[in-house]
Amino acid sequence: MDMRVPMPLEGEKSAIFVEEARISGFSFIKWLLVAVSFLFCFATPPFQSPDEPYHFFKAYQISIGHMVSIPGPGGLGYPLPVSIAELSEKKFPLPSESDRFNYKISDVIASLQQYDQHEERAFVKFTNAAPYSPTMYIPQAAGIFIGRQFDLPPIALLYLGRIANALAGILLIVAAINCLPAGKAIMLAVAAMPMTLFQMGSLSPDATIIGLGFMTIALSMRAVLNYSMRAWEMFSLPAVIISLALAKGVYLPLAIAGLAIKRDRFSKRNIVLVSSIIAGCVLFFAWTIYGGHSGEIETTVISRKTMLREVVAKPGAQLALIVAAPFQFLYVLLSSFAERLPVYIVGIIGRFGWNTILLPIPVYLLAVAVILLAAIDSSASMPRYARGRRLWWLLIVIGLTALIETALYLSATPLGADYIQGTQGRYFTPFLPLLGFAILPCSPWLKARFPYVKTLFPLSVSILVVSGLLVAMNSFWSGGIK
Repeated sequence: MDMRVPMPLEGEKSAIFVEEARISGFSFIKWLLVAVSFLFCFATPPFQSPDEPYHFFKAYQISIGHMVSIPGPGGLGYPLPVSIAELSEKKFPLPSESDRFNYKISDVIASLQQYDQHEERAFVKFTNAAPYSPTMYIPQAAGIFIGRQFDLPPIALLYLGRIANALAGILLIVAAINCLPAGKAIMLAVAAMPMTLFQMGSLSPDATIIGLGFMTIALSMRAVLNYSMRAWEMFSLPAVIISLALAKGVYLPLAIAGLAIKRDRFSKRNIVLVSSIIAGCVLFFAWTIYGGHSGEIETTVISRKTMLREVVAKPGAQLALIVAAPFQFLYVLLSSFAERLPVYIVGIIGRFGWNTILLPIPVYLLAVAVILLAAIDSSASMPRYARGRRLWWLLIVIGLTALIETALYLSATPLGADYIQGTQGRYFTPFLPLLGFAILPCSPWLKARFPYVKTLFPLSVSILVVSGLLVAMNSFWSGGIK
């Protein structure tokens, strides 16, 4: 397989940047994404992002200087001030499935009482988040730490953690778009999905994971186009890859997207890239051994097939079944993915709350239109990558999808189940731009047939972003959760 990429002449390379620069509204869109990410911090009520209570507890634990969670009654967690736990358990409990729950600003204001961070402590369980590397929570913990220095109440710590997390995530995305040499519209379209911005405005580590994934793709694109490796890349490339590995090791294969296989195998960039991947693998497994004990804790889930509460399999036992019958597991993987694909697509575009709030159908249609417009827009500036390189990227995307599904089968699915439990569409967001680059052709004539794309794309993105924010505000604060 010929992995070489025909390099553009200097004039052609300049044309790429000229074409990208002519796209009107790109700067406006990036600032709009930053603003809406910040607004989502307040549009989403406390703990109405998936697993946010557990992320809050984990981030607070790290803010007080304790990196490793410990076993306790019922699972993994840490002794925290009672008022921290009560914020989610009593003041902002999750609504039951049958309730319509209207959040009120007065509830938030009422919780703004002072607290003593040295008050009585009790063990708080957050098994879901406990095994994760503390690097996933640096922004949130930093925001909480600042709030603790002023003895601010727990609700203020929550919002400070969200703001710090949103800034870290969205600035990583903006940086990735800025250093991406071509196809910026594709990455902008994925960043503008309501679900992406919803996660940015929460305490979820997804914010930084998405940003790190986008940065990895952007740096890989620069490597493939043989742009000279600048000093900032010498430091940023290892930092991004190692941070991504520690955040979620399952995304580490993204780093090989820019690997030179036949040509320039011993280039400076390739050496830095391979060294970073090896270091990321070592640190990920080291943390898994040192800080992760989730496999020792028995957890239960509501099966999506039987709708009954079932015990999650131990990873070792589930892995033994896969090794014993690999083709049977392959069938489970393929059939489960095919069955859930429509759900994944909806989840990628937007499903707020704990996956309970669907967007209006026109918003989903608008999101599809944004992606199509981004494809048309980017096709004019997309370099003519060799077919081998595109196939390489497509294989990486397929492999990442399989790794995510396998990880959830090992860690969140009952033993021997004929389906995979717990996979959500947002898990695919960090590498979706790479899928676009793999399948998007270099077709300048396509954009010539649609001359209004450079106007329609920024306009449609702006409407999509604002629509997602308005839906969240209405669903949580006006119309109630349905």
